[in-house]
Amino acid sequence: MDRRSFLKYTGSASGTLALAGISSAGYFAGAGKDSHTGFGRTPYGKDQFFNRKPFLVEKPTYQVVDSPQRIQYIEHLFRRNGEMRRYIHSSGKTPQEVRKQGIKPLPKLLQDYYKNNPEAFDEFFMAMEEGRKQRANWEKYKKKYMLADAWAAAHSSTMRGANSFPSEPGVLPGNRISRELTQKLSSSNHQLMVRS
Repeated sequence: MDRRSFLKYTGSASGTLALAGISSAGYFAGAGKDSHTGFGRTPYGKDQFFNRKPFLVEKPTYQVVDSPQRIQYIEHLFRRNGEMRRYIHSSGKTPQEVRKQGIKPLPKLLQDYYKNNPEAFDEFFMAMEEGRKQRANWEKYKKKYMLADAWAAAHSSTMRGANSFPSEPGVLPGNRISRELTQKLSSSNHQLMVRS
């Protein structure tokens, strides 16, 4: 056998042996239970199935207490907080001054909500104070919470803008127009079309 053929055969044999070694090492590493890094019973297949039979009941264990209601714009925490912040900034007063005045000078929508949920008024200002502390400490903890901050920014990006909260049924999307006004608009458009 000449030198050239010898190098070809040994090269192909060493490549085949390397592939076989890698494949078998991967197989045996994956076959052993020690290679599973998950905590709990998942690697052993013990929580893949759940025996529901002991929990089956004839009737639901809950009871209906009221009819379902659609959440209102002001009941959404982030929307309500946005409305409060806009009110505070437009009033030219400090948050402490607004808090001392109470709910009387607030817009009717906010007033009605805080009358029914008085504890939420103080919670808003406590959250505002905590947010101020967090912003003051942000440079200190920025690297530590970088991933959480990126996630929160991505999550909250859908809550910004005019169309971020679904409009009421029968209301033009993107605008806070009452049903009556929408109906008036549609009837006047209909009259215009009939006249022309």
